[in-house]
Amino acid sequence: MKNPRLIYRVILKILALSAVVILLWVMTRSLFVGSNQAESSNPQQKTQLVILDVSGMQKGEIRKANWQGKQVAVLLRKTPITVKAKTDNKYPKLLSKTLSRSLKPGYFVYINMGDSGNCPLFYSDDIFKDICSSTLFDSAGRALNNPDQGYQLKIPPHQFNDNTLTIGRWDK
Repeated sequence: MKNPRLIYRVILKILALSAVVILLWVMTRSLFVGSNQAESSNPQQKTQLVILDVSGMQKGEIRKANWQGKQVAVLLRKTPITVKAKTDNKYPKLLSKTLSRSLKPGYFVYINMGDSGNCPLFYSDDIFKDICSSTLFDSAGRALNNPDQGYQLKIPPHQFNDNTLTIGRWDK
């Protein structure tokens, strides 16, 4: 090796050229996505249903499942809800009229993620805590630190059929 700088230059040029070629290849492939490929990658069209058996749950118990890449949980409440409900157009009318924000008042079905959007919730003594932001929520998803903030925990579409909970669609 008489001149190691020359060797390094050649290696860097080869790496840069290969990176440009790969980048151009990826860009040209993205231009020619067929219509059937674009439709199949649309997550709105695929409705995944998750079925949970809620029979035999103890008060304060939480059961979790994955639904569309998110962790969804159902809680069997220890005590009834005593907060005022606000009307919310995102959920069925039956859900927005109840204080519990649930189709069955004894249960609370929610997406297991707090207002930070990054961390799961920790549950203890009828209170949820977002581990990242330290925000506290009651068992209806209402922020306890600021009650005027309203409901912040998101509720997935769900329906109950006796002791079976189906997550992924609202009851029609």
